[in-house]
Amino acid sequence: MKNINLNQIIQIALISVMSMMSLMGQDNTVIQNVVVRIPEVALLDLEGRSGTDIRFTGEGPREAGMAVDFSNQTNADLWINYSSITNKKTEPSRDITVQITSGKVPAGMVLEVTAGKDAGRGEGQVGVPTGTISLNQTAQSIISGVGSAYTGHGTTKGHQLSYRLALSNDKGSYGQLDLDQSNTVAIMYTLTDQ
Repeated sequence: MKNINLNQIIQIALISVMSMMSLMGQDNTVIQNVVVRIPEVALLDLEGRSGTDIRFTGEGPREAGMAVDFSNQTNADLWINYSSITNKKTEPSRDITVQITSGKVPAGMVLEVTAGKDAGRGEGQVGVPTGTISLNQTAQSIISGVGSAYTGHGTTKGHQLSYRLALSNDKGSYGQLDLDQSNTVAIMYTLTDQ
């Protein structure tokens, strides 16, 4: 039998201990990656009980010498609904703008729209109404500060829209009324990044 020196005994002992540690230290965990992606969302819709078209007709006078009456030309049947996910760093909020895209409000008249406050049927950073807008061909903010939010879908959800057609307060407005200017006005709402 060969003589085994002390160095060889230590080496054999170390190899044995390390082998046992390797067996005892086996990994009983695993790491898994889960990728989460949140999509950018910018959706907008109008909802009404019987469609989204509005009709205004002045009430003709019942007596000679009286004016056509536009005082009751209002409509509050429509609701604006939206869903939005924003980028908090680069585009933290959005506005909703409104404008006329075709047709014209008849001379001597004004067409106004007001958005009410959110009905509270959704969640998140809903927008804030900016006040009454006199509609024209220029995009104007009607709701501002929309962040990551949703309003709910349908009537009584989101912001109620109130329209009013009236004779302009400008002097001589009644004299500008022209039967041939009866027409359809297309109104566009846009959810835009600020």
